[in-house]
Amino acid sequence: MTTVFHDVHQKMDHKLTRNRIPGADFDEVTYADDTICISRSITTMNEFIKSIEEEGIKYGMKLNKTKCELLTNNPNARIIFPDNSPVKKHHSATYLGCELGIRTTNREEISKRKAATMAIMKKLDLFWRHSDCPVHIKVYTADAVLRSKLLYGIESAQLIPSVLKTFETFQLKVLRKILKIDTTYINRVNSNISIFNRINTMMEEEGRNKRVTSFVDAYNKIKRKRAIKILNKENSSIYNVSFENGKLRKWIHKNRRSGRPRMNWTEETINEIWNIVKRNNERYRFAQFDEDNQEMIDLIKAHTEE
Repeated sequence: MTTVFHDVHQKMDHKLTRNRIPGADFDEVTYADDTICISRSITTMNEFIKSIEEEGIKYGMKLNKTKCELLTNNPNARIIFPDNSPVKKHHSATYLGCELGIRTTNREEISKRKAATMAIMKKLDLFWRHSDCPVHIKVYTADAVLRSKLLYGIESAQLIPSVLKTFETFQLKVLRKILKIDTTYINRVNSNISIFNRINTMMEEEGRNKRVTSFVDAYNKIKRKRAIKILNKENSSIYNVSFENGKLRKWIHKNRRSGRPRMNWTEETINEIWNIVKRNNERYRFAQFDEDNQEMIDLIKAHTEE
């Protein structure tokens, strides 16, 4: 594919460059024979597809038109093959196991991953609950089969705490199946911390050094390592970094101090007026204010006393 696109760019690189998305220096993303073509112009995209098909024929390749999909936010866009057959429009498409779409979010992608992984976990119920394998074999199997299925391609995603919690809930569900114990709702003794302690104790008794940790703790640890790695790479001597509960809290220049919190205009104004009222209430009895402001001050005073 690299050779095919080299020949395509020699033919129409000037048109592709003129219609690239801002900030990009490429027009396609290739992985083996799976390719994403990108352009801002309908005309350029049609010519791009035509050139790919023409150059591909020279190397004994042709487009599989049944697998070509179009993602666009232009409702009037009509992308066609050289034989004038249209490329089918879709709201989302799967590329290398990841869901791409016009408005696809992390939550939608993760929900689909969890549903697919849950089905695999259910199929392995016989293995979790009734096999004679040691605990560490079941843990390694869960890592190889379930974790790889659930987390593939999500390394670059920014996961919010609620999503992290769902991952940890799924992890605990698998561990409970391995340990053959009830949920915390049924038996309060089986708390989340006790599950990790029990699984690690059993693996130590089997002579294994691997420790099973909470997904949230592992994610925060990796995030912390990445931040330190970036700092070390970009001259960390000029930055101050502090962590709180394993999370990156501050990342500021050493020669700069932290500024004051951003002010809220409404709160600051009311507080300032009320301070003036309190200072002058007993002593001056509002002598320095005119009658138009008296009603406003009375309302603020009544509101504050409430």
